[in-house]
Amino acid sequence: MKASKRPRRPRLTEDRESGVSELVLPNGLVALIVPRRAAPIVSLQTWYRVGSREEEKGRTGLAHFLEHLMFKGTASLRRGDIDRVTLKNGGANNADTSTDRTRYFFTFASDRWERSLEIEADRMRGSAFDEHEFAAERGPVLEELRRDRDDPWWRLHETLESTAYQVHPYQNPVIGWVEEVTKVPREDVLAFYDAWYQPANCTVVVCGDVDAADAAAKIIEHFAPIPTKRLPVPFVPEEPPQEGERRFELELMVNVPRMIAGFHTVRTGTREDHVLDVTQAILAAGKSSRLYDRLVRRDAVAAEVSAWNDARRDPGLFVVSMEVQEGVAPAKAEAALWEEFDRFAKDGPSAAELARAKSMLRASLVYRATTVSGLGELIGSLHVLAGDWRLYKTLLPMLE
Repeated sequence: MKASKRPRRPRLTEDRESGVSELVLPNGLVALIVPRRAAPIVSLQTWYRVGSREEEKGRTGLAHFLEHLMFKGTASLRRGDIDRVTLKNGGANNADTSTDRTRYFFTFASDRWERSLEIEADRMRGSAFDEHEFAAERGPVLEELRRDRDDPWWRLHETLESTAYQVHPYQNPVIGWVEEVTKVPREDVLAFYDAWYQPANCTVVVCGDVDAADAAAKIIEHFAPIPTKRLPVPFVPEEPPQEGERRFELELMVNVPRMIAGFHTVRTGTREDHVLDVTQAILAAGKSSRLYDRLVRRDAVAAEVSAWNDARRDPGLFVVSMEVQEGVAPAKAEAALWEEFDRFAKDGPSAAELARAKSMLRASLVYRATTVSGLGELIGSLHVLAGDWRLYKTLLPMLE
């Protein structure tokens, strides 16, 4: 007789350097447990490695629409029960969707946090998606989309993404295009849920006042019985190299001109990603930054200027934006911006600028990790976006 294979037993392994324990279940779910006993609070974050990046052409907004519907009940939880249970137990919950992932998060007192595990395990495969709830939720989703599009900065960023990316799904807004969200059928959202909301596509992060072995036992109890199936392989076309400058102009009902520019960059977690974080701090972090000093303080061509490094699972963008000072010609403000970029590219940062930027980033990182929700988000995002939570251990050394 052929012996049947025994199911793999989950193993809990602790990384002593970071204090993070990793648990991998036979169904593919990964749990990261981070004991922090400073306060009797626990943050539970459930990450699905799916966002607008996995949406097919003509079917945008599915990941975000699904995020809304995941609060509408399961076979055992009626509409509103998730929020009622959370409030009754003195907790808080929310969710967010990006291009590359969807995250659900709870914060509870440490003697009640298991309730959030029960909810997440229940809705991973058991969400109800009642037809009436689906129809009713389309309105709030469309209202959110319309509200976003009333923001001139949002419109600029939306157009920047659709101009920078010609073939990659990053060209689409996370919330979707209004004409597609308006008519998306319930069956498409159900199919998206059935394909991607699987244990093998999920990372659970527990951070706070817990014992690692006890938390692992609870995760096994609630999630190990959930079966998984093969995940789809999405067609995500590689964005071809950009061969020249692309420009666009928007006519919006605003009081002053605004400008936004993006540069194709790198993936999350690469060394270049960290270099761009430092670059952003030098150029636009605070009133002593290069761009603020030149454009706002000295030349007075801009009322505000900002920049951010938006690395992603696939190569992202480095973005700079500027609100032009009233009465100043936009071309004059843009010329000053490029002059400062050229000067930085030619001369590089000074030793003082580099030290200041690294100090600011170190302080920001340490501050973020002081809360259980911030630390959980940091570790979870590295694991889901960069593929390895252990990169967390390299962040501070890179800034030395």
